[in-house]
Amino acid sequence: EQCGALKPNPSVFRAALADLRIAPSTLLHVGNRPDTDGLAARAAGCRTLILGTDFTSFRELWALFVS
Repeated sequence: EQCGALKPNPSVFRAALADLRIAPSTLLHVGNRPDTDGLAARAAGCRTLILGTDFTSFRELWALFVS
């Protein structure tokens, strides 16, 4: 809301990327809604993982990165 947009508008992610001064490909957004989180992040060029689609628990998500 602070940047004047809500997901699925990708400007939410573009504003965060600009603030962090990072490339979209370096940001991984972990969300729970493919219709808002997934659409917005991908439209901004970011990678996404969606709870219930790409992983079912945060324990499982953790295992994806430490194994």
